[in-house]
Amino acid sequence: MRAALTAVLVRMARRRRLLSVAAAAVLCSVSVPGQTNWNWTYAPFLVTMFHGYDAGRDRVLLLTFNETLEGYVVGGARSFGIASAFSPVLGWRTHCLAYHRNRARILCHDSLTTWEWDGHAWLGRPSLPTPLVFWHLVGHDRRGTVLGFGGPSPDVANDLYEWDGTSWTLLSQAVRPPRSPDPNFRDIYMTSAYDARRDKLVLFGKARELLGGGIPFDRQPVVWEWDDVNGWMNPTVAWPYPDTSTALFFDSQRGVLTAVGSRTTTMYQAEWDGGPAWRPITPLSTPLSTAYSQSAHHMTYDPVLGRAYTGLYIPTMSFEEQWEYGTVSIAQFQATGAGCAGTLGEPELRLTKNWTRAWLGQSLSVDVINLPQSTGFLALGWSDTQAGAIALPLSLTPFGMPGCAARVSFDAVYALTGGGQTATQQIPVPNLAGLLGAVIHQQAFAIDPTANAAGLTASNAVRLTVGRL
Repeated sequence: MRAALTAVLVRMARRRRLLSVAAAAVLCSVSVPGQTNWNWTYAPFLVTMFHGYDAGRDRVLLLTFNETLEGYVVGGARSFGIASAFSPVLGWRTHCLAYHRNRARILCHDSLTTWEWDGHAWLGRPSLPTPLVFWHLVGHDRRGTVLGFGGPSPDVANDLYEWDGTSWTLLSQAVRPPRSPDPNFRDIYMTSAYDARRDKLVLFGKARELLGGGIPFDRQPVVWEWDDVNGWMNPTVAWPYPDTSTALFFDSQRGVLTAVGSRTTTMYQAEWDGGPAWRPITPLSTPLSTAYSQSAHHMTYDPVLGRAYTGLYIPTMSFEEQWEYGTVSIAQFQATGAGCAGTLGEPELRLTKNWTRAWLGQSLSVDVINLPQSTGFLALGWSDTQAGAIALPLSLTPFGMPGCAARVSFDAVYALTGGGQTATQQIPVPNLAGLLGAVIHQQAFAIDPTANAAGLTASNAVRLTVGRL
């Protein structure tokens, strides 16, 4: 039975090195710079105070003073609508939205109440053990909790708290981002994000203002980072612009922190990968110049579509527009067909990290999990409908693999060897402009001697598109 299956797979395979050799034949081999752009998405006619992404429900949340809006995917874009006539925003005492992974809920906090959004209504809990004012609220992916940067008073708030679903706990910190030495002023840290690639909470940009509020001045592009091993650290990072009035988000498809800012008639973007300097970005398109006058200091990132959302207030028209920002040519990774169950369940083919996609000049990295012997092979193909004279998907039931199907052409095959029932495969993607937008299909097969007569099971199939950073 296995010999018959092998014969079919050999007939399907043309044994080309799909990305490294076939790409060398592409006539256009010019390296292309990174590109991003802005797109208008929605005009709520009310000032949107905060944005957030609900990872459990795949929704983008927008909070105004009066309403809660949600954006869900329709035709490859977010369509926004009113989800609730209530908003927990209480002026500027409300700070940010963050996703609490352990409870699969979006969190919102004002100084008196911590709110959870369940998809239908906001549920409030007292801010135990004491009222707290947070300048920043950030979901920590690895810990599965939410971190709040602030304290009992907004004037001297530089502590770090953690929400466990019931109460806020002050985390021990030997070092903290400094307060103002002048008792008449306070230091404010303007924006924050969680860097999932480096597992750090990052504060960016510092300014000084009068106690009780005022116009921030003395802006500085400082960076403070926190992790639960080293605590707070203050690296020196070069910033390419004269202003630091920014919003910050982690682009999980590119694997970098992105800062976006606007002042008067200038808008700027920069990326940081944890190195010695921010990299300036010149997008292909920007919002209308009338929108430059005021940019909200908050953005939220959509890891599914690879876009970030923010509100830009237009004083001359007395309303706000919602805009999205992101990479023009996204490296997509989409499931296209199911696998079949083995002794550990269905083998699953997935990205090693959300940012280890097929970017030009980078390495595609995928994991295959649920491998009983931590071994198997990975097939790559140009097609998921035809392999030579063989139509796809091809049922493998006649070959001793009931319920399994071969879903991609075997144009390249990689042996998988790993450990702990998981194997990782990295495939370099040449920096060739002719590969941009190329569609490639993948499927893995697990060595599973007791699963069926063939001793093999199949993973899900995926469709990936080569993108450009």
